[in-house]
Amino acid sequence: MTRILAGRSRWLLASGGVVLAAAVGCQSAPDPAPAAPATAPAVVPAAPAPVDHTATTPDSPTGGTDQTGPPRPVTPRCHTADLALEVGQDDSGMGHTGLNLALVNRSAHRCRIYGYGGVQLLDAARAALPTRQERSGQRPELVTLRPGDRAYSALYWLHMPEVQPCSNAAFLQVIPPDETEPIRARFAYSVCGNGALSQRPYQPNPT
Repeated sequence: MTRILAGRSRWLLASGGVVLAAAVGCQSAPDPAPAAPATAPAVVPAAPAPVDHTATTPDSPTGGTDQTGPPRPVTPRCHTADLALEVGQDDSGMGHTGLNLALVNRSAHRCRIYGYGGVQLLDAARAALPTRQERSGQRPELVTLRPGDRAYSALYWLHMPEVQPCSNAAFLQVIPPDETEPIRARFAYSVCGNGALSQRPYQPNPT
């Protein structure tokens, strides 16, 4: 009996060992180590755009620029003292006569002319005759004159006796654009219509 109990005890012990091993085997595996937190991808600054060392900055106007107005001209205005007056060959027909006035740059520097200026008929004693300047033609343009260059203005008038009153002029007095001092030249013509003179603006070429 004792031998049986001892054997049974060994069997229970062995069985217990199996049960214990099974119990240990049935336990859940330990949680894996926590994963490292995800990190945002590193931001690599963009490389700066290459500099084009061949590009150039546009040149500034020679005379400078006013922030509140147009560029300042670099060529001075033609003053009366810079100019001489020429009266061109006349062309007449159907009671009308026309010719070109020319302002000549007699100075040693460049200068500019823009517009019409003024005209006045004079008699032989250089007294003023009735004169009506009528501005006509295309829009004025800026004319730059080098020494010796000319700017031209076409002048037209009526010489029909039926268009009274008429005046017999001996001189023509011309005031350059933007000036006050006149230049005189001989102008022996009869001008009717109370001294009406139709004038075009000064331009680089004769009409």
